[in-house]
Amino acid sequence: MQLAGFDTDVANNGLECIRRVTEEKGFDCVLMDLEMPIMSGIAAATEIRHKEAAGEIHGRIPIIAVTGNARTEYVEKSKLLKD
Repeated sequence: MQLAGFDTDVANNGLECIRRVTEEKGFDCVLMDLEMPIMSGIAAATEIRHKEAAGEIHGRIPIIAVTGNARTEYVEKSKLLKD
């Protein structure tokens, strides 16, 4: 991503991702690993959507789910987050 000219930031777990998205401004999108430690990517994405709905995060940040393990349960859960 950086080689393509994008500014990037890294969160080491789901809780850290939520903190960065909530406290730092200017994210155009989030690439979310579904299997992160401490809090999963699904749980973190769900919390981000709740914070957007509550007005704690302004606008709507696209979240792109990535995983090396595309299980059916992840596909089904991620469909719920797009609305």
